[in-house]
Amino acid sequence: MPLLLVAADLVLDPGAALLGYWTWAEPGLYDGIPASNYAGWLLTDTLYSALAHLVAQRGMPVAIATSFVLIVAFWTGVCLGAGMLIPGAIGFGLLALMAHGLSRRVDI
Repeated sequence: MPLLLVAADLVLDPGAALLGYWTWAEPGLYDGIPASNYAGWLLTDTLYSALAHLVAQRGMPVAIATSFVLIVAFWTGVCLGAGMLIPGAIGFGLLALMAHGLSRRVDI
């Protein structure tokens, strides 16, 4: 799960930075986003995933899964609309992965 969330951030951050939601003092190589941003998210996502696993031993609740899909779809569109092909491709890959496996992992 942590790598899935970091992959989603690879889609979200370029679009959000393009729209001016946030900037970094020292830009990085990936659309101006420093690697430390993704390292921080990996740590945060790992801790969050461990906690979530302890709290919910079953699958991901439908509302959370749906929200995640909509967020990734939105930012994929923002990136593709801006011509950001790599984040857009990552977004499409995530959406395809979720479409393939989501129904098996979601409690309905």
